[in-house]
Amino acid sequence: MSSVLFVSEDNALIDRVRLFLPPDEWRVNVKATPTGLLGYLYSNPVDAVILDLIGGPPAAFEAVLSIKRDFYFNLIPLLAFLPAGDLHNWKWADCPVDDYLRPEQLADELLPRLRLSLDRIQRVLDNNPLSRLPGNTSIQRAVSAAIGKRRAVCYIDISNFKPFNDRFGFSRGDEIIRMLARVAANSVRAAGRDAFIGHIGGDDFVFVVALEQAARISKAIVEGFDGLVSGFFDQETRRQGSYRGVDRTGTKREIPIPALAIAIVPADLPGLDHFAQIAEAAATLNKRPGGEGSRVRIYGETDGGSGTGK
Repeated sequence: MSSVLFVSEDNALIDRVRLFLPPDEWRVNVKATPTGLLGYLYSNPVDAVILDLIGGPPAAFEAVLSIKRDFYFNLIPLLAFLPAGDLHNWKWADCPVDDYLRPEQLADELLPRLRLSLDRIQRVLDNNPLSRLPGNTSIQRAVSAAIGKRRAVCYIDISNFKPFNDRFGFSRGDEIIRMLARVAANSVRAAGRDAFIGHIGGDDFVFVVALEQAARISKAIVEGFDGLVSGFFDQETRRQGSYRGVDRTGTKREIPIPALAIAIVPADLPGLDHFAQIAEAAATLNKRPGGEGSRVRIYGETDGGSGTGK
C-alpha cells in the first residue's frame, strides 16, 4: 500500500481526494496547514505529497521550496492543486512541483497522476530506494567537491549489523537502516544548505559538512541512533547490552547491540586528493578495534585515529 499526505484546509476537496483514491491501494494522511511540514514528514514518512495551492497562504508556496531544497525529501513526488487559469506563464522555477491537479479533473486524473509520479521517481532515482538518500553518483560528486577544502567527509558504519540481520531478519534490519537515515539526515540538515548526506548501500552512509561541525554532528547522530536502537530489543537485552547470536565466523556467542562507528576524514589533508583515497582512509579507521558501543574517530589524530567514543 502507498501513502500520500494531502495538505489542505478545504474539507470538501479532502473528501473528494479520499473518494477517488482506492483505500486498498492508498492511505491518505491529512494536514490542515503547511506549517512544520518537514518535521511532520520526518515523523510520518509518506510516498507522495499533495499541496493545495488554490488560494493557499504564502506558507504553502514556501513549503514547496522547503521540500525541494531538502536533501532527504527533495525527491518525494510533490503534486499541487493549482489555481484556475492559463498555465503557460506559470513560473515553475518558483514553484517546482512535479505535477499539477485541477479539482474539475479529479475523477479522471488523480489516481493515474499519482501512480505515474511514483513510477517516474523510481526510474530516475539515484537515491537509495530504502533510505531515499542520494546514492553513489551524488556521493562521489559531493566528496570530490570537498577535496582540498576545509570540509570533513564522514563515513557511518553500523557495527554488528550482519549478526542482527541474521538473527532477527532482513525486514528488521531495513527498519534500522531507515531509522539511521532519518536520524542522520535530520542531524546533517542542521549544518546548513551546503551540507550533504548520502547512502552508499547496506549499512554504510557518508556525509560532508564543514570541518568544525563534523564532531558535533557525529555526536548528535550517535546519540540519536543509540537512543532509538534500544527500542528494537526487549528489556532484558537492553540491560545486558547483547543477545545470543551467530557471528561472522559462524560461532554462537553474545552479540552486542548494534552501534555506530563514524570516521571523520578532513578533506584538506595532504595525500588525500581522490575519492577512493578518502574512502579507504575512512574504511581503515572504522575497521580498527574499538570495543563495544558507538564511537567517533578522526583520521590523522596523534593517537593514530583511535579517536574517542560517544
